[in-house]
Amino acid sequence: MEELCPECGVRIGQVGVAELGNTAPNTVVSDLQANPDTNVAVFGTAEIEAGLPTALKSAGIEVETLGSSPGPAELQYLKEGKSTAVLGFDLPVLTWTLLDQAAREIAGQELTGAEAEGLGVLQFLTKEDVQYDVSKGWSGYPEFAEKFAELWGVKG
Repeated sequence: MEELCPECGVRIGQVGVAELGNTAPNTVVSDLQANPDTNVAVFGTAEIEAGLPTALKSAGIEVETLGSSPGPAELQYLKEGKSTAVLGFDLPVLTWTLLDQAAREIAGQELTGAEAEGLGVLQFLTKEDVQYDVSKGWSGYPEFAEKFAELWGVKG
């Protein structure tokens, strides 16, 4: 951060794993109240944000948020404008890609591209990106099952 934004301040707040889905919003609100100059809250997992929009509103706090690996609830917050952005991580595609990697290595085939580097599908998402039914989460490749079936020659 010193290189990217020397005038920016950064601090790390702790939210225990037992607080997820429980008291995490209260912990975040307390931290923001104690540090009123904070203008962005970044979360290592979007699960911390469960219930946070309501807690922030009740406390009269406005802060931009950035979460990671959102589930349907966090995507819904984003869709409704209750959060700012998330870094979507496509776990289903990663799972299928790992299976494909294993099969290729067993068959002695060389891995290429992002697959060889072990890169998952990631995308920063904002409200404009989630104008769909979020109940099944986010995927960078919604037709991934059909695409893998075609790749594997099992489309039927």
